[in-house]
Amino acid sequence: MKKCDCDSSCHECLNHFWNQKVQSKLNRYIALQLLGWGEKGVIEKEFNSTEQYEIFKPLKELLELDGEFNVYFRKDAIKVLRNGIEKEIYIYPSMWNRNNAKIPGNMIALSDRLINKALPEAYNQLINMFN
Repeated sequence: MKKCDCDSSCHECLNHFWNQKVQSKLNRYIALQLLGWGEKGVIEKEFNSTEQYEIFKPLKELLELDGEFNVYFRKDAIKVLRNGIEKEIYIYPSMWNRNNAKIPGNMIALSDRLINKALPEAYNQLINMFN
């Protein structure tokens, strides 16, 4: 799986006849993280602020299209402003439990996979945190 150059999964790494019904859900990067955890007890590392911002960009574009939100990157943090209320966003690896102690409690926490694979749901979760 490490040597494959596909985006998520293909017949060279994960896909085969017997898992064809779930192939759209397979992801070799997540599979490698799971194997690392199972074999060595290694949990995926925290994203640095630049990585978080890159992951957040598609959601930023949606929020700015809405017209009610201002999104900016300040002091190594993603900040979202709506109607005078500012919230900080934290992007965490999808293999983490949502209750991971490394996730700051005072931020809106979204997983990287949620943003990458379910952008409308990530958008809904974020805007609901402002209501």
